[in-house]
Amino acid sequence: MTHFSENVISLRTAVFDDDGVLGTLVLLPPDPDRRPDGHLHGSVCWVYRRHPSLVEGNAKACLKKHQNACVFENLKPLRIRLDPDVRFLWSESGQSVAAVVDGEPMGFISEHKHCPYSKSEKTPPVNQNPWDEDVFRRLFPA
Repeated sequence: MTHFSENVISLRTAVFDDDGVLGTLVLLPPDPDRRPDGHLHGSVCWVYRRHPSLVEGNAKACLKKHQNACVFENLKPLRIRLDPDVRFLWSESGQSVAAVVDGEPMGFISEHKHCPYSKSEKTPPVNQNPWDEDVFRRLFPA
């Protein structure tokens, strides 16, 4: 399952992908980053890792592929439905985006930090910041 959203202010595109095991949020620049090190500056947030008991047969290969990855090991397994409702929240500037899964904000990418925030990140964090409600509320006021 893949969802897209383009912000009309920043012209950035948010992509949410769920391969049956991991839910990932990516924030793309308006134009491809042509710098040789551009791939190092990509904005990627690992939003969730689905609990193994909820991984269906067609995603078992993805589960095996992910199991030895550092990202996989540092995400708490969560009980996420197989076909969740995914929405995007954009900041006023259009430079920050959040993924809302089944009505619950689960991860976001901040324009002010190179490291994203996720409710699934274990403590101490390794790959990204643990959830910070204050930062979330400042970027995405109700």
